[in-house]
This record gives sequence, structure tokens and C-alpha cells, in this order.
Amino acid sequence: MKTNIEYISQSFVAAGIIAKNIQKLIPPDSYFSEQSSLVKRYIYFQENIKEYNWIIPPSTKVGVLKEMIKEFENKNLTQKKVDSILIKSFKKKKFQTIDVILNNIKNNKIYSKRKKQLQNCLVAIKKFDKLEKTSVTILIPTLLVLIDALIFDFIKNKKIPFNGNYKSKSDKKNGRIDKFIEAITIPNDDMQNLLSEILDSLIFERTENLETNNTINRHTVIHGENFIFGNEADLFKLVAIIDAFKGLE
Repeated sequence: MKTNIEYISQSFVAAGIIAKNIQKLIPPDSYFSEQSSLVKRYIYFQENIKEYNWIIPPSTKVGVLKEMIKEFENKNLTQKKVDSILIKSFKKKKFQTIDVILNNIKNNKIYSKRKKQLQNCLVAIKKFDKLEKTSVTILIPTLLVLIDALIFDFIKNKKIPFNGNYKSKSDKKNGRIDKFIEAITIPNDDMQNLLSEILDSLIFERTENLETNNTINRHTVIHGENFIFGNEADLFKLVAIIDAFKGLE
């Protein structure tokens, strides 16, 4: 039973990219019925918290996921509450979710060229007894660069042509980020497009379109335009995004 439950948990890739399809693998009257219900609740709450710029880490174990969803069901959601629930889920059982992500990075080809740097960052998170602001501030720019690098690797491996710009100003959308988002976007499926949506509107949004409360925009952080980045919520949001890449292999 444990092995099968863990299999389902590991199948929550790319923040739900195949979560809906998992239901097809679960016989309606089998001992997996509880997991089928969990998948439905997972999808429902992921869709409801995306406005808070979070992806539920696809590598979250079933036990932690159940506790997390229970907390969502018992609270009127606000940004602060959502941040608190997701941060706590990462820290449960001595950073169990981080351990699962580390294992994925070791074994998933999409991370292969950035494996060492990603592992170093995640191990550093685990080593901090208390994630002080200084440590978080150091790690956030590094993770942003590594997300950028994962996109570059994906585009190169798929041999997708681009014009060198991150995001084009014109409607042609020939930039590297434009092409990546186009490649992973599936029409008319909001759940499957969650990763591309968050990358497009949060991490790689053009500066002229940024909301003032965006503290993890790659350009403003890396180029020194952002003076307020550096909190635990932003750090773990980036880790969850990196975890979601495993569904793109």
C-alpha cells in the first residue's frame, strides 16, 4: 500500500500537469478511492491558491499533502495564511519535501546540467536551523538564475529557435521565455498551464508591466531594481517552481 500511495504522490508533476490523468489510473471502487478524492481536492485547492502565486510542490508526500489541504479547508485564505501553510509543509518531517526534490534532481534528465548547483541550494536550505533573512536573500537570486538556466536547457534540447530576447515587446513573441511558455502551454487547460502562467506573470514579467508587490521578478532582483526581496515565502515558491519542471522531461 505504501509503495502505491507514494507512486501517486510522485505523480503530482508540474503542479498538476498530469494530476487529472491520475484519476484514469484509479479504479472507482478500489482501495485507491481515497487517493482519487485527494487528487480532486488537490486540483481544487491548487486552482484556488494560484492567485497567491504558489504551486503546491508536486513532490509533496501524500501525508503532508493531506495535512496541507485540511488546513486550506479550515481557513479563509489570505496571502499570509497561504504562505504560512506552504512554508510549514516544506519544513515538515525535517524538510521531507526537499529530500524528495533532491532525489528527483538526481534522477530526472531535465535537471542534469544544473544538478550540482540545484543540489547545493537545497542542501543549504536543509542545513539552516532557522532560515534567517541573510540566507534567504542569498539563495533567491541563485534560484532565479537556475530557473532561467533550466529554461535555456529545455529550449536548447528541444531545438526551439528564438531571437535572444527574454520576452518580446511585440506580439510576435519570439524571445526565449516566449518560446518556452509557448512550448509548455496546452490550450484550454488552466491546470496544466499553471507553471507557464506563473513564470510568465511573476518570474519573467516585463518590468513595465510589474505589480508593485512582485518580489521575485528575475530582472528586478538580478539587476538591483528590487529592494524588498528576501523572505521565506519567495524562497519556497521558487523551490516549488523548480520541482514543477520535472513534469517537462
